[in-house]
Amino acid sequence: RGSAGLTLQSGYKCQDFPHFQRDESTQCKCLTFTTDGSLLAWISESHIKVAKLPEGEVIHQFPAGYSNSLTFSPKNTFLAAWGPYRISDKAPQGTHNLVIWNLKTGQKASGYIHKRHTDWKPLWSVDEQICTRVGAPAVVKMYNYPNFDNPACQKSFYKADNVSMLWNKSGKSLLLHASTETDKTGSSYYGEQSLYFLSDEGDSIHVTLAKPGPIYSVEWSPNGREFCVVYGSMPARATLYNLKCDPIHDFGSSYRNSIYFNPQGTILCLAGFGNLKGEMEFWNRKELKLITKFQASDSTYFEWSPDGQYFVTATTAPRLRQGNGYKTWHYSGPCLHEVKITKPKEELWEVRWRPVSSDQFPPFEISRKPIEGGTLAAKPQAKPAVYRPPGARGAPSKIKLHDDQEFTASPDAKEDKPMSKSALKNKKKRDAKTRTKQDASGGNQGSNNRNVTKPPSTTVKPSSTALQPENEKKLKNLQRKLRQIETLKEQQNEGKKLEANQLEKLKLEPELRREIEMLKLS
Repeated sequence: RGSAGLTLQSGYKCQDFPHFQRDESTQCKCLTFTTDGSLLAWISESHIKVAKLPEGEVIHQFPAGYSNSLTFSPKNTFLAAWGPYRISDKAPQGTHNLVIWNLKTGQKASGYIHKRHTDWKPLWSVDEQICTRVGAPAVVKMYNYPNFDNPACQKSFYKADNVSMLWNKSGKSLLLHASTETDKTGSSYYGEQSLYFLSDEGDSIHVTLAKPGPIYSVEWSPNGREFCVVYGSMPARATLYNLKCDPIHDFGSSYRNSIYFNPQGTILCLAGFGNLKGEMEFWNRKELKLITKFQASDSTYFEWSPDGQYFVTATTAPRLRQGNGYKTWHYSGPCLHEVKITKPKEELWEVRWRPVSSDQFPPFEISRKPIEGGTLAAKPQAKPAVYRPPGARGAPSKIKLHDDQEFTASPDAKEDKPMSKSALKNKKKRDAKTRTKQDASGGNQGSNNRNVTKPPSTTVKPSSTALQPENEKKLKNLQRKLRQIETLKEQQNEGKKLEANQLEKLKLEPELRREIEMLKLS
């Protein structure tokens, strides 16, 4: 779906689907499939169209109004359409912006006012006997249908602005991703986020995460017995949990923000899209070992094929208006087909696989060997090494993170490497400067001893010899810190209020003076 209309294509080679007539409208707003892939619905200008597959015949057309979102009920009986809430002079209270169409009769079944787009989709039971709509929650209650007298489990939220609910496949376990739009402590730009687990057996557990920071993605495995979370400040952690919320496996830290299980639950993809570089890691779920790792730059969309071996990535507008197109891949790494949008002002808006039950595909053996017939993707580039000038290569580093850090020789340093002429010349200059400084220090102390007669004292006189270079550096560092403390004391006397860390620095003055005296006596 794009600015050139809507089309169906067949296979990972993306050949035109023979039974579907391309919709060349430039205003195709959205598309959606039923869960079994037997129906396709999309919005084309002022109409909602429903086509039967694989025949490709359009069987329904409904007025679209301002609708821009669609969803089917589980048994394909109803189609729900949502659009922005609007008021007018004729309807100051607003009109129904959530409309449900009956696909058996072709008539409008119901209509509602639902202002928010974030939770507009109606929630049906599997048999379509119950349909509910979700509002902004202050409390989440979980019931065992049809017993609505006592909740099986519940969770209250006292400072959550949004709560996302993720059910597992069996419908017996629920994950709640709660978030606030701001963090009052100021520790996070993304607000405060937390994750909770509820079950029909009455369990209510706060999922413990090993790293502070935002929660980027939470996904259930298709088997419904485990879930994966990507969380924490970048590089983000990824952890797999069981139904007791105990960690099963930690995938380490990397630049990632998305989780994709293949439909069979045998392969897990951890990816970094959006503002990240598009790196993808593919893990064997059974062995918990990395299969391969490669990159799909500028991707805004990822989806597994129903057979669990192929997937599609796409660069779509309006997220990115340059370089639009899509690629089909095999999990082992090769890119099998690529379509680029090259015409001026043409854009790609959406790419989807037609749903087919994963039970129709036989199990397959996971292999690390790339399949034939494709182009291998670029591997994630290693971080470039720190530049060192030619004269410093193979020598110990002279960079210190702290003033009192001692230099340590690099294990790769060469001991007897001959010095260049310029390096030898600079070394002679430094040595001469050091000797001159030491001679001047000794001469001044000698003249003082000759001209000044001091009374006997019980204190030990400082040595007249110059300090060792390492002690001299430490002394300068301590004296610098002492000068900073003197400046803070002057500011305090002038009435300026000092910060907590500045007050702590003032307490170090006696210790600094003792260290200075010890260095002078050494």
